[in-house]
Amino acid sequence: MSNMLGLSLLSTLLLPVYGFICLRFKWRFPSVYRLRDVLGLRGPKGTYQRWLHCASVGEVLAAKPLLDAWLGEGYKVFVTTYTPTGAQQLQRLFHGRVEHCYLPIDHPLFISLWSRKLHFDILVLFEMEFWPVLLAYFSNSPKVVINARMSERSFRRYQKWPRLSRSVFASFTRVLACTRVDAKRIAALGSPSVEVAGNIKFDVNVADAIEKPKFSLSGLKAWAAVSTHEGEEERILQVHQQLRRSLPELVLILVPRHPERFRKVEALARQDFDYVMTRSQNTADQWSQAQVVIGDSMGELLHYCSMAQVVFMGGSLIERGGHNPLEPAALGKAVVSGTHTFNFELVYRELSALDGVAVVESTKELEEKLLVLLTNTAKANKQGQIAQEYVRTHQGALGRVLQSIESMVK
Repeated sequence: MSNMLGLSLLSTLLLPVYGFICLRFKWRFPSVYRLRDVLGLRGPKGTYQRWLHCASVGEVLAAKPLLDAWLGEGYKVFVTTYTPTGAQQLQRLFHGRVEHCYLPIDHPLFISLWSRKLHFDILVLFEMEFWPVLLAYFSNSPKVVINARMSERSFRRYQKWPRLSRSVFASFTRVLACTRVDAKRIAALGSPSVEVAGNIKFDVNVADAIEKPKFSLSGLKAWAAVSTHEGEEERILQVHQQLRRSLPELVLILVPRHPERFRKVEALARQDFDYVMTRSQNTADQWSQAQVVIGDSMGELLHYCSMAQVVFMGGSLIERGGHNPLEPAALGKAVVSGTHTFNFELVYRELSALDGVAVVESTKELEEKLLVLLTNTAKANKQGQIAQEYVRTHQGALGRVLQSIESMVK
């Protein structure tokens, strides 16, 4: 009771922050974002065998095999997301076969209103996005975190708030960690039951990108810079200018991480290049005439990567911690990254040890490494094959996760 009282007070103090975020989402996505959900005026109704929470687009994409398996078993499933882009991606993948609601504001009033007609067998949270009041409110229901990662940086941050962290981690029935290191850190923070199940993202399905490519253009000489952030695109565009001096036909496929930055990055590219195209306005058969193509769409990362000879993973030239390299690796692409990869530290460390990824420390080194890989096909292919084999040998987490969840609700 005292714990819920403290959380209620904290969440009340945070209401202006929640309100600002909600209004910003509504302003940016007026036809997609439902304020009725987050205010508790519209919530799920009925009994569900599985409730899955995914923060945004990346989690929805990674959870697709899990949702496919549940739907194949005939389970009634609903999914909550935090972001409108996550909701859009869910609709693209399942076309209404999965019910969706936005997660309510993390406050007892809104959660109680939102969930008054909700019954579920188990709540599954994809990765480590926690809502303390929500977890406390459903304290008597089975809850499991899957694909749980815990970087050294996040671990130290949680340790600064020991009482809050312990109450949150102790609330889970089970945590399924990606690695032993993750499991050890999570257990130290107070989780009573932690298992190592592996990373579902290794079970990425690249068949459609290979067999049914959305963008098919033979002979395109291209490199892709994907999941990029502010502070990186300027450097990437400078590198591309230098590369085109040696490779004048080279095309850059530039895919910003966040859709609200698409137009800004397009304008940035037009400052330096005369022939800039976009996914939304130009068909793929025109891309060979471009100098830069802006990938202004969501959920098509695999298809962008499939067109490139080399893929640079963004969020790594600045201190964002990098992004998941497993999708281009599964395609057998040569992957290049900056040094800031703490969000996927083990994956990058193991790939680096195998020479399955190239890690660069500067813009100049990025240019040099890209030039080598783009002009030495054998070297690029070998690096890609190593990365692809690494992904294959680590697959199987999906089956372990499904089995563990089933054991909790029998």
